[in-house]
Amino acid sequence: MLRFALIALSLSLTAGNAEADGYTAPEGCELIATMRMSECVVEQVSRCPGGNVSEQFREGQYLGRSVYGHPSLFIRYEAANGYIIGHAYGEGTPALGKTLMKGETYTYDRRVFRNQGDREDGDKGTEVMNVGSEIDLELDGKRYRVVDIRFEVTNPENGYEYRERALMLIEPAMTLGSLGFVKGEEEFSTLPESLSLKGEFGFGSMTPAASCGTES
Repeated sequence: MLRFALIALSLSLTAGNAEADGYTAPEGCELIATMRMSECVVEQVSRCPGGNVSEQFREGQYLGRSVYGHPSLFIRYEAANGYIIGHAYGEGTPALGKTLMKGETYTYDRRVFRNQGDREDGDKGTEVMNVGSEIDLELDGKRYRVVDIRFEVTNPENGYEYRERALMLIEPAMTLGSLGFVKGEEEFSTLPESLSLKGEFGFGSMTPAASCGTES
């Protein structure tokens, strides 16, 4: 059970620094990927003792940190302005080191917590995680092997229904992003425009995607 297992971890890590020539991972962690997102955001993803930590920057300015338990499961986001939002999970989630296999299904309670704002319909419900096939994903002319994962959250008490398709990179294991929609609302995507792994050009760099008008 993940629940709040990574809260202490996330609070103990110091924010990575935006240096002139690149990024420094939080103490005790190893940088595994650099993702260049839309709106000129750069995400630096590190493997830490309790899970993955992704720190976001725009023009070298720290925006916030996302924390994951199993590489497929989002736990918590802490913004630079102090805003916090996250998920607390019940029994039934995959363990930190579990290799996901096609056809596996995980069902568990999921609760949203935040330190600002009102409660919403989707803050409490049952989440079903279905593990799909391995597929090839192309980003900026490169192909990556990913696991196709589908999430569905429902709450019969208020009719809430949410579906999400997440793509998890196999090696190194990390969530690349997701595609999803809330009933009655528009779809969204959090997939990166490009990705650099260890040893590749742009790894650890703060240079944003080419769509920002700079070389990536």
